[in-house]
Amino acid sequence: MALVLGMLTQPTKAADYETVPVTGVPDAYIFRHKDQLAFFVVTTDGVVVTDPMSHKSPGTAAKYLAEIKKITSNPIKYVIYSHSDPERSGGGQLFKDEGAKFVAHAQAKKLLEKQKLDDPASFDTVMPDQTVDKGTPFEFDLGGKKFIVKDVGRNYSNDMLVVLLKTDKVLFAVDFIPLKTLPAGKMERSWIPDWEVSLKTVYDDPDWDKLVLGSRYGGVGEASKSDVQALRDYFTALKAEVKNRVDDCWTVAMHEITLPAFANWGNYKDLPGNVERYCYYWTADPK
Repeated sequence: MALVLGMLTQPTKAADYETVPVTGVPDAYIFRHKDQLAFFVVTTDGVVVTDPMSHKSPGTAAKYLAEIKKITSNPIKYVIYSHSDPERSGGGQLFKDEGAKFVAHAQAKKLLEKQKLDDPASFDTVMPDQTVDKGTPFEFDLGGKKFIVKDVGRNYSNDMLVVLLKTDKVLFAVDFIPLKTLPAGKMERSWIPDWEVSLKTVYDDPDWDKLVLGSRYGGVGEASKSDVQALRDYFTALKAEVKNRVDDCWTVAMHEITLPAFANWGNYKDLPGNVERYCYYWTADPK
């Protein structure tokens, strides 16, 4: 009996999959796989979907599609890749079978072509039907809702798109806007100072006020302009502090810079790696 009681009192593991409405926005939803998030919008004429998130995991795509089908029988019209990372773009064939048109950044298409050439056995991303490049956003209306898919500059990657549901002032952005969280490690896959410019571009856009993130941070998947500004403040403080210590960047600064205003943020342990990235910036291109 003690064994049975012990089993019954074990904490319940959080579900790997979940679909929740975007707060206060009709017909807009977040699909969660573990801590990764995708955004989809239901309209009277069809569904707009982002990021299959199903690399080597067809069960995730099947669950994602099934969750949409619980809400609507309308067809999947578009699948939009945030960027080329297989963890975001992989495994979307089920959506293609539904007749969806796939959209990606022009640079993402080039990277996907290389991924396919380098490792055809594990490549499972549907190649895009249409591409978007800097200065040429893809704008469309579907079921009375206005969508804009656009490049906002290099940041975490050089093939990133954001999706704006202009009708309801909602923006979906992946990876380059971590919520009260430092960028991971040494920010190897980053473009500095372009990332700062990208954040300014997003912040200054008057067409959104609610942000749906590509991951949960501390269990939270939605954010606001103040959160984007907070990240900008972090970059500004980091950049200035490293500039002030550029003469001893490699010997001392990486170990002494602390930025206490951000000490309660996620990934704070990665601050030395962030400092190192800006050491490279200031020593390679001093201003």
